[in-house]
Amino acid sequence: SRNPDPEERNEFKNTCRDTAYLIAKGNPEFIIIGGNSFITYPVIRALRKKKIPVFTLQTGEELRLLQLV
Repeated sequence: SRNPDPEERNEFKNTCRDTAYLIAKGNPEFIIIGGNSFITYPVIRALRKKKIPVFTLQTGEELRLLQLV
């Protein structure tokens, strides 16, 4: 596996922060996020810091919502 250079890392962090800011700007009651947890985790963490409830979409035998604590 390749380690990203500092420029790529900073770009990724800025993208996650900007995404969380744009979502929070709409003042939602809660957010439902699905997808690759490696990509979504930084956004989820930033939203939780802003006290916005975040639910992740999980698939298994049945589709269900789980609240992150």
